[in-house]
Amino acid sequence: MSLFQFGLESWESGIKSACLWVFYTLAVIDLAWSFSLSALRGGEFSDFLILLIRKIMIFGIFLFLFNTHLWVDPIWQSFSQLATGVNQGRDVTPANIITQAIELVKIIFDKLNFKAESIIYYLWSDYFNCNCIYGD
Repeated sequence: MSLFQFGLESWESGIKSACLWVFYTLAVIDLAWSFSLSALRGGEFSDFLILLIRKIMIFGIFLFLFNTHLWVDPIWQSFSQLATGVNQGRDVTPANIITQAIELVKIIFDKLNFKAESIIYYLWSDYFNCNCIYGD
């Protein structure tokens, strides 16, 4: 088991409880809002009952998807597979992402004919000019 996987598994319970708390809070707010709008429209008891059943079904579907761990791993694996396919067969890891970002910046600078020294010079001269002019 890699360090990254171990970290994800140790965070799962804390993140899941926080997400469930946010979900329940938003569900209560949604129910209160929907019932208050229905009451302002002069809804009858059957309208409230239909609204309640509809909301319970929607919330139930989301809770089922949230609490079923069988969905999470295949979704993660499919994203990983997609990223590997787009990345010309190289695995996508946090270290790879940083390395490829640096390579991409180098390619961009090469295409734009920028040199790192000239960029640092321009940034330094702009900073120096602003400090001399404005006295910051």
